[in-house]
Amino acid sequence: MSFDPNYRSRLWSVEEAGRTLLPLLSSVDVFVGSPHDASLLFGMAPEAGRDAREASARQALELCRRFGFRAAAMTLRTGGSASANDLEAILCANGRTFASREYRVEIVDRIGGGDAFAAGLIHGLGRGWEPQDVVEFAAAAACLKHSIPGDVNLATEEEVLDLIRGSDGSRVAR
Repeated sequence: MSFDPNYRSRLWSVEEAGRTLLPLLSSVDVFVGSPHDASLLFGMAPEAGRDAREASARQALELCRRFGFRAAAMTLRTGGSASANDLEAILCANGRTFASREYRVEIVDRIGGGDAFAAGLIHGLGRGWEPQDVVEFAAAAACLKHSIPGDVNLATEEEVLDLIRGSDGSRVAR
């Protein structure tokens, strides 16, 4: 089972979320979240002085160790603009961490980006891909979703793979 806490402070308190979610974690195989989720809900603050990628990798490893997850994945977003961000992802699997490349994302609609990441992750894991390929696919799927209006990622598997292979989208595919 995959699990994304998707914590929303307007729906419940951190304490209430923790009490409710912690007992569910023993049934989780794959955790999908963010460094913020790990810190806020599970008290796993990133180590001071570490870069975001390294700190998040340590959080993902700790989530797997503490809760027995088969895998833990997180997206990392930087850039203070509402219209553009840098996005990358971390995946912990088999006791190792893997990082995607970093993408510069011009945002049309941010809603659904996390779901596209989770779907890409589950797609790759379900197909038995290598962890590096899984995290690359999930990050690229999330990036493409940011360019699509609405909640649903309409990008095909081939379009996601094209982005991974280096297509910048500036050429028309015929």
